[in-house]
Formats: sequence, C-alpha cells, structure tokens
Amino acid sequence: MAGYTRQSASSIQNTLDITAAPLNSEFNQLQTAFGTSGHTHTGVAGDSAKIPLASSVTGYLPAANGGVGGLNKLDATADPTANDDTDLGYAVGSIWVNVTTDRMHICADNTANAAVWQALAHITTGVGSMLPDITNTKDIGTLNTRWKDLFLSGDASVAGDITGDSATITNAVSASSYTTTSDYRTKTVESDLYAATDIVMSVDAFIGKRESDTQSRPMFMAHELQEVAPWAVFGEKDAEDIDGMPVYQTVDYSSLIPVLWAALQQANDRISELESRI
Repeated sequence: MAGYTRQSASSIQNTLDITAAPLNSEFNQLQTAFGTSGHTHTGVAGDSAKIPLASSVTGYLPAANGGVGGLNKLDATADPTANDDTDLGYAVGSIWVNVTTDRMHICADNTANAAVWQALAHITTGVGSMLPDITNTKDIGTLNTRWKDLFLSGDASVAGDITGDSATITNAVSASSYTTTSDYRTKTVESDLYAATDIVMSVDAFIGKRESDTQSRPMFMAHELQEVAPWAVFGEKDAEDIDGMPVYQTVDYSSLIPVLWAALQQANDRISELESRI
C-alpha cells in the first residue's frame, strides 16, 4: 500500500508555467494512495494518521475478518442466561466474563430466548486446582454422558457416594460405610449354597505382604480363588497391557461373605448333629 507524499512541489509554484507532467505526477500518486490499492494508517510520514478505535469504530468485527460478529460482555457481575441471545447482539463465539467469580463463558448458540453459554474450566493461579464457581454445584459428566477413565496419582476425598458396576483401587480406602446393591428386585434365587463348605476348603488362605504393604495380612492368591469362586475375581492370571506392563487381578472380597455365612451355617448344623449323638 502506498501513502501520499508530494511529488512535484518544486515545479508547482507561483509564477511558473502550468504543465502536465508535475500535475500528472501529483494526481497519479493521489490515485495510487486512495484508489483500489489503498493506503495505511501508521501515522508516519506519507501514511495517514492512526485511527482511534475506541472512538472511531462501532459495531462488531465480522467472522470473515477474524471477529465473532457479535457483542462481547467483559464486565458482567453475573453469569449469562438463555435470554442473553441474538436479540441483545450476542453471536456464536461471543465472550462473557463474570468479574465477580472470574469465570469466562463462550456462546455456543445464540437462538432467541434459548441461548447456550458454555463455561470454561480454569486452573486457579497459585492454587493449581480446577475449581467450580460455587462449591457443591457442578458435576463432571452425567448419568448418560460419562467420562471414560480417571487416573490419579494422589488421594481422592469423596463426600458423597461412589457407585458403579466394578472398580479397581490398588491402595487403602477409608470410608464411613461401604455398600453394594443387594435388593431382591435385582436378583433371581436359583438354589441354596450347598457347596459353601467345599468352596472354603478348596482354597488356601495365607499370611503375607503385597508390594505396597508394610505389614503382613491374611490373603488369597487371586488365580487360585478364581478356580472355585470366579464371580469374585476380576482379570486373568499373568495378564499384561499393550505395553507389556502387568494388569493385576482383583478380588471382590464382599462377594465371599455369603459363602462364609453358608459354610458357617453348615458347620453349625454338623456340630449340632454330632452333639445330638453324644
């Protein structure tokens, strides 16, 4: 882009002859500066003055030119609602900043009376935590729209319930209570557990340590238990992931309680029978 500077000032003076060349030189430069090739507003010699955007430009920058074509709200004291829509000048991509909570929102749908604003998750500076704007008000996923896996290197503190079909926790769990679904409406009874004693007598229990243990404890070998109580064991013996790392078997010890219960009843029945013979 060419600016405009005088081309023939010395040839266009009082008392001098008027000729075509110096005038054409001036007009040609004016045409170049203000014609289709345009000019710049840098404020330097030969260019136009800078444009004060704060006072000279109104409206919104179209999306085709790098904008969103809508209003941005950078000084809000509350979160946007469904009524902050196209009728108020907001467009898809509009930014809304709540300066009270320091939260940012982006308009995903500006339909009249049904606008959708998505809040951006942020890491609190100096704390290193991703926090909700108000405690105990926001969820991660829903019952029908779930995240996949969760990997933690530290601790998990849960104030509510943990539910699921299966879960693997490799270190200690501290909880005020632990429950599993046991409602009769979820079950079909097939028979009494006649083989409870046989199951108990088929698997040896040991005293030993896991890799992470600091003291010995009673334990089973998962693959041995799997042979007689497959419902209580998850995973396969000596399994590995695609990187060759071991995938350890886990045991649902709570599912063994009915077996121990039935075996104790059977043992008590036998004791009673033997006592009756004495």
